[in-house]
Amino acid sequence: MPRKIPPKPCNIDTSPEHYEAFGWCTKNGIKVYPKWVKNELRVEIDNSNTKNRYTISKESYTNCESQQVTWDLYIKLYDKYKNLL
Repeated sequence: MPRKIPPKPCNIDTSPEHYEAFGWCTKNGIKVYPKWVKNELRVEIDNSNTKNRYTISKESYTNCESQQVTWDLYIKLYDKYKNLL
């Protein structure tokens, strides 16, 4: 039986700003995560502060791309809602 090759780790570009945005979003009920939809990996936003609570991306991503998009969305959501909540 051939030996399985482990997947290469993703090179995710994060900064202290990403972690600050992640912490703020988590405390304020905003979650971002990858989700499989019909054999495609998409990114979903669960925002308990809005009328339309769930938003899912129209684009599909690879595993590594979805991780980077998730981190970047935390910053966008932090910038959008930090003065409103």
